[in-house]
Amino acid sequence: MKTRPDLEFEVRWLPFQLNPQASDEPASKMEMYARKFGKGPEEVAQMGTWMGQKFAAAGLPYNFTEKGLVANTFEAHRVLTSAFQKGGAEAQDKAMEILFKAYFADELAPNDRETLKDAAEAAGLDAKAFFEDPSIGAAETKEE
Repeated sequence: MKTRPDLEFEVRWLPFQLNPQASDEPASKMEMYARKFGKGPEEVAQMGTWMGQKFAAAGLPYNFTEKGLVANTFEAHRVLTSAFQKGGAEAQDKAMEILFKAYFADELAPNDRETLKDAAEAAGLDAKAFFEDPSIGAAETKEE
């Protein structure tokens, strides 16, 4: 984008669950990485260090400690899909910024309810109504 200022870009975040069978119950990110990649604790820590370097090079915050959590990401994807429907790419970007910071910097689970609420509100969604009705954006999220 920086190399082509003569072009206009619109970034749209499409849903893709890396692990759709993941539990809704938050679990240790380090332990999940160890199981997924067949690595020991030291190797997993090295992966975190490598990722931290990549984030730092891009000027982004990143933490990878024992407190990091993973969980199912469907609700986060549902927020993003609904954000795009409500306010387009700009609304979706606002929600994504909150979700990325929560997961990569604050080490919260991707389905952390407060984070999802904050992301929905940043995108202009009625968070209360959104979470009271799990069908909002669900079919569209699954289709995309």
